[in-house]
Amino acid sequence: MGFSLFNLFVGILFGYLLVFYINKNYFKWRPFVYSLIVGLLSPVISITIFYILDKVYNLTIINNGLMVFVFILPVLEETVKTFLLIKLLKHFKFKTVTEGFIYGAILGLGFAISENIYFAYIDLTDFGVEMAISTTIVRTLILLIGHPLYSGIIGSSISVAARSEGYSAWNQIIKMVLLHMAWNFVAFWLSQFNFLLYMFAFIIIVSIGISLYIKEKNFVTRFDQSLKQTQLG
Repeated sequence: MGFSLFNLFVGILFGYLLVFYINKNYFKWRPFVYSLIVGLLSPVISITIFYILDKVYNLTIINNGLMVFVFILPVLEETVKTFLLIKLLKHFKFKTVTEGFIYGAILGLGFAISENIYFAYIDLTDFGVEMAISTTIVRTLILLIGHPLYSGIIGSSISVAARSEGYSAWNQIIKMVLLHMAWNFVAFWLSQFNFLLYMFAFIIIVSIGISLYIKEKNFVTRFDQSLKQTQLG
C-alpha cells in the first residue's frame, strides 16, 4: 500500500510540474484528473488483450520473453493509449495542439504509475523490500522518459492531424512505438548481459527522451502561435 501511494503521489506531482513546464496557461483540473484516471486504468485493457492473445497463441513470457517485451507489448500498449487519446481529445475538444501534448502526456503518466506500482509489488513479493525500494526509486527517476513522452507526442500529432490537412499522425506514432521497443530492449534484455553496455544504452535513451520533450514543446508552441495568427488574419 505504501509503495502504491508513493508512486501515485510522485506521479501526480511530476504531472503537475510537467504541465507547468510545457505551458501553465493550459492547466485545467478536469481534463488533468480525467486523463490521469484513464491512464491509470488503461493497463487493464492492455493486460486483458494480452491475456486473450496469450490464450490463443500461447505467448508465455518464459518462452517468448524477448518477443513479448520488445515487440508485442510496445505495439499493444501504444495502440491502446492511442485509441484512448483519440477518444479523450474528441471528448474535451481542445482548441490547441499544446493541450493534446499536455493531456496525452498525463494519460501516459497514469499508465506509467500503474506499471510502477505493479513492478514494485512483484519485486516486493518475489525479492523483498530492498528490491522493491530500489525498483521504485529507479522507475520514479525515469518516470517521464517513457509512457508520458510517447503519449504526449502521439497526442500532439493527433491534434496537428486534426488541424492540418495532409499531415499524418502515423509517422509519430510509429516512431514512438520504435522508441518504446528500444527502451524495452535495453531495460528488459540488455541489462541482463552487460552492465556497462546497458548503462551506455540507458544514457542514450534518456538523452533522446529529454531531447524529444524539448523539441516537441517548442514545436507545439510554434504551431499554436502560427494557428492563432492564421485565425486572427
